[in-house]
Amino acid sequence: MFSKNVELRGLVGLSDPSSQTALPTTTPSIEADAGDALLSMGFTPQEVELALEGHDEAGATTIEKTIAYALRRLGSGS
Repeated sequence: MFSKNVELRGLVGLSDPSSQTALPTTTPSIEADAGDALLSMGFTPQEVELALEGHDEAGATTIEKTIAYALRRLGSGS
């Protein structure tokens, strides 16, 4: 019964956090997902590209932080 419980917990993402492998702080998919989100908001590909420049250096390492970073840049005109 215990092994079945562990297997089920693993399937729903409830496994022991210490046993999970840490993901890199930033991945190409974060930038791609953020870009897709910005495009769906109506920004042009050129605006999206410029808005995402430097997000790594700014510490935007999650999709949420990356989108917020880009929106701040788009709002400020920089």
